Amino acid sequence: MTTIKAPLGGGLTNVCILSQRVRAGDVLGRISNFSNNIDVVSDENGIVSAIHKSNDDNVLQDDVLYDIDTSQPAPTVTIVAPISGRLTNLCALQQKAQMGDVLGQISSFANNPGVPSTVDGVVIAICRKDGDDVMQGDKLYEIAV
Repeated sequence: MTTIKAPLGGGLTNVCILSQRVRAGDVLGRISNFSNNIDVVSDENGIVSAIHKSNDDNVLQDDVLYDIDTSQPAPTVTIVAPISGRLTNLCALQQKAQMGDVLGQISSFANNPGVPSTVDGVVIAICRKDGDDVMQGDKLYEIAV
């Protein structure tokens, strides 16, 4: 179980729904005050198991907003190297990816193909470093769907 707290005080809007499946980085709500509009994001994959504040409530910094049940994380998909070569231009951890988005490049003697995402989701693990030599079929990324 993960508890999500308010990063600052202000008015809470765009509250997510109970039992919503979320991924790390998903927006659960927004807090607005005089000078800031801050998205409240999930730190973990899971299901929203409790909502402690309502839409348009005023909250204080560190108020508990949500509980995330992490015992039921979002399923993941493994992205593997389509060819052997040198991996470059890696995407960022927690980056949102849509099917077909290029997550990195593999340089080989023959060509320079991109490594496409095969699903819509969020990159939750990067299994290689920029500049690593990889073989076809090597695990490169894990994406929460």
